[in-house]
Amino acid sequence: GREAIASIDCEGTLLNQFQQAHHFVLSRLSKSFSITGIVRDEKLEIPEVALREALLNLLIHRNYHIKAPSKIAIYDDRIELFSPGDFSGPIEQDQLLQGLTYLRNPAICKIFRELGLVEKMGTGFISIFKSYEAWGLDKPQIIEGANFVKCILPRGSSQFTETKAQTEEGILALFYSQHEITTQDVINKFSISRATAQRWLNSLIEQELIERIGRTRNLRYRRNTKKSPSR
Repeated sequence: GREAIASIDCEGTLLNQFQQAHHFVLSRLSKSFSITGIVRDEKLEIPEVALREALLNLLIHRNYHIKAPSKIAIYDDRIELFSPGDFSGPIEQDQLLQGLTYLRNPAICKIFRELGLVEKMGTGFISIFKSYEAWGLDKPQIIEGANFVKCILPRGSSQFTETKAQTEEGILALFYSQHEITTQDVINKFSISRATAQRWLNSLIEQELIERIGRTRNLRYRRNTKKSPSR
C-alpha cells in the first residue's frame, strides 16, 4: 500500500516512547490462533523480537541533535520506522550484520540495559534479520538517507492469512464491547485498508449476521439479532 494505515510520532520519556510505540504496532498486527490440546497458541504476523529490536534501535541510535521526532508508519504490507540521523561513527550499513556497532548515545544505551531491554550491543540488526529468515518472511530493509535511517519490516500478511471464519469472528467480537461499529473500527482493529474492511463487512451483511444503519458519513453496523451465527 502507498498510504499509511496508521502512524505515530514518538514523544515523551524514552521508556514511554518505547512502550507507546510497542503497543501502537502490536495492537495493529494480525494474529493467528491454533489449539494444541487445551493450549491456545497465538502468533503475530511478524517476529516480536524483530519489532522490539527495531524500536530499540530507533530510540538508542538516533541523532537527538536533529529536532525531529522518530516516526512509525504502518502500511498494508510493511512497517516503516524512521529515525533522524545517519549511521553513527565509522560504521557502514553492511557492517551491522557482522555485529559491529558504534554508540552515539552511550548514556541512553546504559539506561535501556539497566531496564533489561538491551542484553548485548551489536546484535539488534542480526536478531531482526535472523528472526525474519527463521519465519520464512521477506527480508527487512535498512535504508540510509541524508540525515535519516529507515527500517522497513515486511508484514507477513501475504504468507500469514487468517481463515475467513477467524476474520469474521474477530469483527463480530467487536460487538461484545459496543452496540454499533463503524468501518474505521474494523480498520483500526486489523490494520487494513478501507476497501478490505468494507469487503469483510459486506460479507457479513450477505450472511445476514450484521446490518447496515445510516448512510455515508453516519454509516454504522450492528448485529442482526434476527439471525444467529451458524458456527
